[in-house]
Amino acid sequence: MLTSAITRVANLHGHTGDLDDPGTPAASVTIVRERDQDLDYLVLFDSVVVLDGPSDLKVVTDRRVDAFAQAEESAIREHPIGSPEHQARVDELVAAQRRHRNQPGGYWVAGAKPAAAYEAVAGSLPRSLITRAALLSDGASCLVDRYGAGDWSWLLTVLQEEGPRRLIARARELESRDPAGARWPRYKASDDATAAICLPG
Repeated sequence: MLTSAITRVANLHGHTGDLDDPGTPAASVTIVRERDQDLDYLVLFDSVVVLDGPSDLKVVTDRRVDAFAQAEESAIREHPIGSPEHQARVDELVAAQRRHRNQPGGYWVAGAKPAAAYEAVAGSLPRSLITRAALLSDGASCLVDRYGAGDWSWLLTVLQEEGPRRLIARARELESRDPAGARWPRYKASDDATAAICLPG
């Protein structure tokens, strides 16, 4: 499924530029699929799937990118967001990471190479073990894994009871209190945020 989706998108844009360039637009992917007895999950790159059930909570993400360009990652913390120096360090980090993108031994993201689909973190669990599942971009998962606003159970409850709009608004509230990244160093003041919840029937 993901392989064919990457292929279709690449075919739509093959005439617009060099899709072999490491800077080709790319995206993270999360998928949850219900089957008769099981629930399948897939994560490619830095988004998050949270699976919750009566006896366990499982967090699935793919942070292989963190193994690369660690010096450049540290350097962005030395300057405030919005400063020319911070932007220069971000550019250096992105360039350093891209050398390892969609390469054997590197990290994988949904760009123009269908082979990336086979590198995703994927698995299945019995549906009876899952009562709710969240699919989150890193602009939403940051509430837990960067800002520490609550734990994963808290995030799931906010998402289920108040919806994605409230969850994302909470992230924006925290980011607005730290626009220069002094408390929470990061690439930019705020990131694209997407959140969805699945309640298996």
